[in-house]
Amino acid sequence: MRITVLTLSLETIKTAILLVWALWLSMVTLMNMLEALKAMKTLPESFKTSSNWSLMLRVTQTYPTPVWLVATLFALVIVWETLATVALWVALLSGIPEVATTALGLLTLLWGGFMLANQFYMAWLTDPGLVAAHRSLFGVSLMSLLAYRLL
Repeated sequence: MRITVLTLSLETIKTAILLVWALWLSMVTLMNMLEALKAMKTLPESFKTSSNWSLMLRVTQTYPTPVWLVATLFALVIVWETLATVALWVALLSGIPEVATTALGLLTLLWGGFMLANQFYMAWLTDPGLVAAHRSLFGVSLMSLLAYRLL
């Protein structure tokens, strides 16, 4: 009996890493954009979105943080996500390793920023799962960056 083994080239694995992140971050960014529209009352309250706006409002209550500042931070997150998403798609379509490094670096730094915000706002008091999620996303994105560069 002959057993056939499926083999993947390193280039296919590297492409898959970029594709998974590009698709996933595209969805996250879109959901956060819709969440922002919902917060601005452009979309109905019943519209299903990320709920990240209400999450940010809850976490930032540790200190008296004005809503305009939370809105600014949320907008900056969306801008950063958009930049990282575009960079991931450009990296995927261009196949240029330096672009991939930049894209995966932007992604990793996004989660690093959330880890810093979690520490500042002591998010573990209001949502310990959030802290664990951001730490995991930081680790997985960093592993993706290292895997891409080392393969």
